[in-house]
Amino acid sequence: MTDKPSRNYVLHAKSKQFYWAGDGQLSIKTFRNGRAHYKTSKGFFAVEEGRYLLLNEGEYTISIEEDEDVESFCIFFRHGFGEEILRTLTD
Repeated sequence: MTDKPSRNYVLHAKSKQFYWAGDGQLSIKTFRNGRAHYKTSKGFFAVEEGRYLLLNEGEYTISIEEDEDVESFCIFFRHGFGEEILRTLTD
């Protein structure tokens, strides 16, 4: 059994090449100076400057393959955070 993330955090990084596959957290992602490609159970998504991607918890892959550094800015939310927000809005 894997532990679910217990905190929110921000990732700000740069890379020309990147690949990751696994079980990810609820997150919001954007990129500058290039494009990142995501594959989820719902389809394929390209995210670039001026665009945002909201990903639910679950399996996905990300790949970046560019000639210049791509700057990423991603906000990750701890397990259960979305449900907590929904509960406060509906109670």
